[in-house]
Amino acid sequence: MKFELDWLKKWNLYSPQAAALVDGDTFRTLSYSELYQLSQKMAHCLHSVFHVRKGDRVALLSQNQLEIFVLFFACQRLGATLVPMNYRLASPEIEFLLKDSQPSLLVYEKEFLNLLSQTTQFPKLQSVQLSGDSSALAEQVTKQTELFSDFAASEEDIALILYTSGTTGFPKGALLSHRMLH
Repeated sequence: MKFELDWLKKWNLYSPQAAALVDGDTFRTLSYSELYQLSQKMAHCLHSVFHVRKGDRVALLSQNQLEIFVLFFACQRLGATLVPMNYRLASPEIEFLLKDSQPSLLVYEKEFLNLLSQTTQFPKLQSVQLSGDSSALAEQVTKQTELFSDFAASEEDIALILYTSGTTGFPKGALLSHRMLH
């Protein structure tokens, strides 16, 4: 059975003005149309500016905000894997996750810059702040006019790597394919 992986595109066609996401703190809302367009713009930005390609991993250190969902769908479009990291971890644990996942890009919130700067991995990584200044990823996306309309992921490609708690040692990366998500 073939899954339709680009379900955001479908919802954009079915219910473009319906609310796709609502921020519980600010009540900021993104419709399916807005989420779809932003994910295409972010995918183009990740591809053209940061050279993220199919099979690459994008690490994320952020609290919950609407932009992380845009990033998730942008990674899906590119066939890249999102690696969200728990912002409550200490720098040695963050360092382990960065070494283990080997991301080609690290996206982070400004408030975690001090935590990241304590790792030896951070200076080696291509990185970008998620939001907050004119060079941040979200700000670059809003200025973006080109869209990445292709959908490069296949059913068996890894969509997410979620790290488990390390009860018997270091955390293990659980690989979630697109098929598993759907």
